[in-house]
Amino acid sequence: MIPEAAVWTIFFLPLGAFLFIALVVRPFFNNSPQQSGLIAIIAIAGSLALSAWALQSAITSATDQVTLDFPLHEWLTVGSLNISLGVTVDPLTSVMLVVATGVSLMVQIYSLGYMRGDPGYSRYFAIMCLFTASMAGLVISSNIVQMYVFWELVGVCSYLLIGFWFNRPAAAAAAKKAFIVTRIGDFGFLIAILYLFFNGSSLAIADINAGEALPAGMAATWLAVGIFAGAVGKSAQFPLHVWLPDAMEGPTPVSALIHAATMVAAGVFLVARFFPVFEHSTDAMSAVAMVGAFTAIFAATMGLVMNDIKRVLAYSTVSQLGYMIAALGIGAYGVAIFHLFNHAFFKALLFMGAGSVNHATGTFDMRYMGGLRKIMPWTYVTMVIGSLSLVGIFPFAGFWSKDEILLHAWRGDGSVATIVFWLLMVSVFLTAVYSFRMIYMTFHGDFKGGVQREQEERGEGSTAGASHEVQLAESPVFMVLPMLVLAVGAVVSGYVANPLGVSDKFLGIEAHWFSNFVTLPGLHVEKFSLSLAVISVIVGGVGIMIATAMYLSPRLPLGAVGRPFRGIHKLLSERYYMDHLYEGQIVSRGIYKVFAGTMDWFDSRIVDNVAEFVGWVSRNIGRAISVFQTGQVQGYAVVVAVGVTLIVGAFLIWGQ
Repeated sequence: MIPEAAVWTIFFLPLGAFLFIALVVRPFFNNSPQQSGLIAIIAIAGSLALSAWALQSAITSATDQVTLDFPLHEWLTVGSLNISLGVTVDPLTSVMLVVATGVSLMVQIYSLGYMRGDPGYSRYFAIMCLFTASMAGLVISSNIVQMYVFWELVGVCSYLLIGFWFNRPAAAAAAKKAFIVTRIGDFGFLIAILYLFFNGSSLAIADINAGEALPAGMAATWLAVGIFAGAVGKSAQFPLHVWLPDAMEGPTPVSALIHAATMVAAGVFLVARFFPVFEHSTDAMSAVAMVGAFTAIFAATMGLVMNDIKRVLAYSTVSQLGYMIAALGIGAYGVAIFHLFNHAFFKALLFMGAGSVNHATGTFDMRYMGGLRKIMPWTYVTMVIGSLSLVGIFPFAGFWSKDEILLHAWRGDGSVATIVFWLLMVSVFLTAVYSFRMIYMTFHGDFKGGVQREQEERGEGSTAGASHEVQLAESPVFMVLPMLVLAVGAVVSGYVANPLGVSDKFLGIEAHWFSNFVTLPGLHVEKFSLSLAVISVIVGGVGIMIATAMYLSPRLPLGAVGRPFRGIHKLLSERYYMDHLYEGQIVSRGIYKVFAGTMDWFDSRIVDNVAEFVGWVSRNIGRAISVFQTGQVQGYAVVVAVGVTLIVGAFLIWGQ
């Protein structure tokens, strides 16, 4: 069994790498920053090895029915507030640790090629190490306050990485937007923590989930909603989804890490970690399911029309997170975590593929790509694998977990489960269309000029003035190798759970072992349904066929087909005008004109005047006192004599 010190080391290795890169390598060896990448890779590889040990220990303890318990360490006691620190290793923790450190390791290796030559090379790897450490700390936390500290640190790291190229106004704005929007959700999470404290509940996560001091009725619903608000912000669920597409302004490896294993996965993890709290309220479970299912189809529709390849993948992430949240809402706990596990492989792969084509073409706009299939064969094959897994085509990884989510919704009780099923099934079709639209626009047809053509059409200068020379070639080995590793995972990771379930074992692997391993007591895993699996694959296949007909068929005039749908296309391109609502109305006209304007008036008229009055009083009192500071001893003696006389007189008069 893994000892407590080894679990803490999973966190301290990347944290130590962050400190060493930031305090030693960057200030003293900045002329040769390559050490930063190697230090980050070595540290995170060590964390991955220890995470694998933690997973093996969790599997063994589950098999032997042994509980992995570690002592708590008292950290802070203020009055009735007692906060203890500790680590937790259970099935959920062990799986999340492997996902976070495994994907992070692939991203760091990929970054060696992608970030080469960047002036912020050491700063990049330092923050990436802190990001990984923050996620590991969040996952292993045994106390909700301890978790909240790492929860906020994950948000800070995402802000620093999204705005990594801070000299770009779009990147700086995207970082601020992500930070502010996620803080809105985090406020709900904080309120839930304060509610637990003021109602005398233990702040240990195990005690909270055990039902200690949990309220009943509507109070239980609001407590769950407060926790869910934090998940909505971090996992970019409707209506706080608007930050994630703009987060694409950061480096592509950052996008891969955020979308696959850290920032957005933290929201799903939060709901899963406090799942027993949600079970106390049927209304809360229904709200979680409906928000997730609506987000899945809502985001998928916007992915249909985006031209930036990273934005297509961003909306895909929002949609897939909706699947996971919806699964948790209908009680499919184990399957939701399994889909999170599978999603980490194919989504990190797809983002790395997007970075690979950008490395060659200099642009993320698919309208200026095309014809890369033969030039970049490794990138093409791996992205096709990732897309097939994303759609859920048999036998790729996404099929195994997505089909199980649909099955739980189909066999679930009540109208909520039925609505969730149909929303998710339509999302399967939409996912297939936008995924293969992306493949065809990027890799098929003729090359359309890349960044040079893009700059010419935008009037940003000629080819000679282009900031990126188009060099059509396969990406370097440091970028291709992690993609190949993740492609293997996107093919086989679904098999580890073997959702067929038609017998006790399939090719030597116990049926549903993964889902049964991570699920909670009292929950079950549905048996495989061949008919539903076939239907879901057919729905995905129809979506692929429609994308093929629209983007590869020379006989089908795309403009003529799309003409009747221009209004819908405009609505989707403008992202349902929600950004206009938030930024143009609520922020600019609402918050800035009313709240910020009021606070500005209060600051300039009240606070400033009070400060100036206090300064005026202090200055004049000083002048008045200085009058008495003449430096003449005779004068001081007279004052002392008068004072003594007054004191004696007062004593004689009132002392009696």
